[in-house]
Amino acid sequence: MNKPTITLLVGKKPVEASVTQLVIYAQSQIVEAHCSQNQLYYILFYKEKMITAVNATRIRRYSHMEHALKNGITFPAPHPLLTLLLSSNKTFPIMQKSHISSFLTSIQRSYDTYETALIYTYLESFVPKKLLFEEIQQLYFQCRRNGQTFGCYRIIQILKKFAPKHKWVKEFSNSLQFGKYTDLYEKPTYSLFEKDPLYLEHYYFITRENPSHAKKLEEYYLSHKRIISYLSLVIEACKKSIIDYQTLLSLLSPYFKKEELTHILKNISDHSHQCHSFHSELYERLLQEQCYIEALQLVISKQLSLPTYNQSLDTLLEKIPVEKNPLLQTKTVNLPLLYSNSEKAERWLQRYVRYLLVDHSLTDVLQLLQPLKDKYPTLSIIKKLETMVELQDNPDAQRELGDLYHEFALMEKAIECYTFDMELHEYDPRPIQSLAKIYREIGQTDEATMYQQLYVEVRKRA
Repeated sequence: MNKPTITLLVGKKPVEASVTQLVIYAQSQIVEAHCSQNQLYYILFYKEKMITAVNATRIRRYSHMEHALKNGITFPAPHPLLTLLLSSNKTFPIMQKSHISSFLTSIQRSYDTYETALIYTYLESFVPKKLLFEEIQQLYFQCRRNGQTFGCYRIIQILKKFAPKHKWVKEFSNSLQFGKYTDLYEKPTYSLFEKDPLYLEHYYFITRENPSHAKKLEEYYLSHKRIISYLSLVIEACKKSIIDYQTLLSLLSPYFKKEELTHILKNISDHSHQCHSFHSELYERLLQEQCYIEALQLVISKQLSLPTYNQSLDTLLEKIPVEKNPLLQTKTVNLPLLYSNSEKAERWLQRYVRYLLVDHSLTDVLQLLQPLKDKYPTLSIIKKLETMVELQDNPDAQRELGDLYHEFALMEKAIECYTFDMELHEYDPRPIQSLAKIYREIGQTDEATMYQQLYVEVRKRA
């Protein structure tokens, strides 16, 4: 999957931005994006519907944004949940300072009193807190005028998170008129979803380490068709505990395309300690979808031992371009496949040693191949490498070393050796002949012709 890009509207000017992550925190979803001018933007969602987009110059301490970014469920881009969340919007207007008042009014028109109050708290890092507090305070007085005592207390609960040290909040939260409601919040139970679902959802989210709370929250999200929030809990739980592969497939399959599901399964595998059978089934899935590099990465990272390992992995080594093979990034080459027989190990080394030598010294390559050497001490290619190590510091053996580099098609290294040998033995035509040959092979005809002429002249004098 590729990182998604989005179009932001700054005034009337469209700005392309690259999405970097999704954060889910209770009722809110936050999409982070960067544009080419290194500007940071956040797109704010409430219950999976977009509220606004903002240019983030700073995140206020102890704000909703800070809590979300620190304690939310994070999905780096690309991720199928991001695709799902962004699919209903094509462009994202940035909230302008001159339009704050009208924006706040539009929120009131679109949401009920309590949701409006909660959404206002999301904006603390981007809208003056004093203005937001006064707006929420007016919602409190609106409830009081309507005789909604419990509604007033719900607003107070929101303000206690938003401005816990404010004198007015402290005074009214301890008012005797609310005494009959305090038990509901001190020991919240599932029944509070009927009276104050906003509070209980937040409470269950921040205490989701409790399996009972996480399960109830999953049920609540499913019943309210909050699919992204539900799936985020499922995926997070899978990264923290062992889950059966087929069970997970049944949970996720209804919501994602095949390649999206594979991305999620691989992400769970990368960031959890699932059982061997989970990784084995994922490996087979990656093979079926021709994700050969990812399959080999899985084998390496999880040190898989599969019933069909030798056959399927042997196919992998043939399918993956040598220069992209994850084995080149490992500290040691010790896959069981390469232990299956010396012929297979020799064939593999013939293909890969050249690429190992591009970025590693001879000594380092031998160290990488030590597990193979221990298993098969007579491998001819390892013998060659050991010979090259012995020759590399011998000035009189540079032509021989160049010949070995030439065998591995490492032309630049071979040219260095032949050139050194030519300078050391100026009347010897052999290194000159080798240089003419190698330049001809790499298509540098002018250099090849020059060295061929030089070879003829030196040979005459020899």
